[in-house]
Amino acid sequence: THGVYELKLQTILQSIYGCDIQPMAVELSRLRCWLSLIIDEPVDKKKPNWGIENLPNLDFKFVCVNSLTGLPKMVEDALGAVINEYEKLKELRLEFFTASANRKLKIEEEFKQTQAMIAAKHKDWSSKNANAVSLIINWNPFKIEETSWFDPFWMFGLNDKFEIIIGNPPYLREKDNQLKFAGVNQSELGKKFHQGKMDFWYYFLHKAIDLINDNCFICFITSRYWLNSFGATKLIDRVNNYLSFVNVVDIGNVKVFESVVGYHMIALYQKNKLVDKFIYKKVFDELSDIFLKYDTNFISIKELRNSFIFQNNNIYFEPFGVTVKETLTIDRICDSSIGVQESPDKVSNKLLSKNPKEGVNVGDGVFVLNSNELNKYRFNSFESHISKKYLDPNDVIKYGINYDVEKYLIYSDKTNKLLIAGDQRFVNIKNHLDYYSEY
Repeated sequence: THGVYELKLQTILQSIYGCDIQPMAVELSRLRCWLSLIIDEPVDKKKPNWGIENLPNLDFKFVCVNSLTGLPKMVEDALGAVINEYEKLKELRLEFFTASANRKLKIEEEFKQTQAMIAAKHKDWSSKNANAVSLIINWNPFKIEETSWFDPFWMFGLNDKFEIIIGNPPYLREKDNQLKFAGVNQSELGKKFHQGKMDFWYYFLHKAIDLINDNCFICFITSRYWLNSFGATKLIDRVNNYLSFVNVVDIGNVKVFESVVGYHMIALYQKNKLVDKFIYKKVFDELSDIFLKYDTNFISIKELRNSFIFQNNNIYFEPFGVTVKETLTIDRICDSSIGVQESPDKVSNKLLSKNPKEGVNVGDGVFVLNSNELNKYRFNSFESHISKKYLDPNDVIKYGINYDVEKYLIYSDKTNKLLIAGDQRFVNIKNHLDYYSEY
């Protein structure tokens, strides 16, 4: 038992580092490590405290940070000015891991003093490092609160990249999470890899590729929609150029997260292009056989090739072996769209606050009119023909449809848009839309 305890303790000290933007996730990670140690800690009732040692201090092992945003780039050779102080921080981190309660307080004070010395030397050396220095000196590893940046060198004392990165990144679409995207989009990472219709988790795989050593491994659980998504072409291209699939578990529609819907996959990547064959495991209906290495009613296992699965900015695990030689865009065959877009359906409080206008009120219909508004504008027969009776998603209820409020959509497709703009038979609709054109 003592051997297992020591192995776990040294593994945590030498090999495990964690980061999350949520303080609770950091707390739970530390707690999980402590519990794992406690169950294997040897007990000797003849010794003081039964021989039970203090649990390690994990303040420098699990940090609460925004891992997508790094420190501003420092002037070359700036570290040379503070090499002694940096070594001091490294010693303090190591000692803090097993320090007593009293010694912890002293180390915390010494750490902050050393931070201040580094900041002072950097400011003397070059004012170009001012932004980075400000962030470094204000970082408090002894308090679990969100830090806006992440740097393995300053936070963990690591000069090298990682050998294994494991992650369960958040799945968020930009349309509904613009504030979360905004900060990353303006960073160096965002400027390189942002694209329309992407998912927020793509940034985490891009970042992992930057932080992992060559020939080492990344393991992520993510949604699987990116494999064939227009918003993932930059990510697919980067995976194709830098990574190889080593193992894939396609979970499909089996529910793995209580609050997250959709299809998921677990992928193990290696940062090289030397691996061709890999194992693809498809799960059906339930997870009971997920660890088996042969086909059952609930899993199917295939050997696939990295050299075959990348086609036309897509990744195809199945059907396997299909080669696309020529493609034809659908607009060459028929007129296509994404469906009805009310742009906007009515004047919102946000729109009116940006563009106040006399006579315009919150709730006024723009592309969607109620029956009173329709009667007010006195549309003629031609205009009435393109004013379609309309239901929005909120009108659909369980086992029925809510018809309490009659609504009409001004159906301005490609053809009708030209008629509204230039045909006098549609002048009433044109006047109405022109009046609300600022919204």
